[in-house]
Amino acid sequence: MLTLPVFGSVEGDVVVLPPQVTFGVTRGGAAPERELYIRHRGARPVTVTSVTVPDGVVTYTLAAVQEGQEYRLTLRLRDGLKPGKVESKVEIFTDHPEEKHLVIPLYAIVRDGRRG
Repeated sequence: MLTLPVFGSVEGDVVVLPPQVTFGVTRGGAAPERELYIRHRGARPVTVTSVTVPDGVVTYTLAAVQEGQEYRLTLRLRDGLKPGKVESKVEIFTDHPEEKHLVIPLYAIVRDGRRG
């Protein structure tokens, strides 16, 4: 008998893609956007009931791509952020019985926009 190690992750019915939000290095005033897709692969429709984002860091809009199956969450970095590293999270709440609360890491490095 041969045993092989296998690496992977167990995913439930509700998947968020990409699994983290990275704005990379940005300058103040650039206000880049990132999109997350919340997809449901089960039989029963799922609704995103609320979203919590780091206050003062990003704004968001939520749109149904296909009601009950897929949603698009657009995150926009706020203008005028202080230079420095941002490490935070986006929280997505659904009405799915086992996946009510999804946490997505959010990262950005803000540079001073006045420098060349």
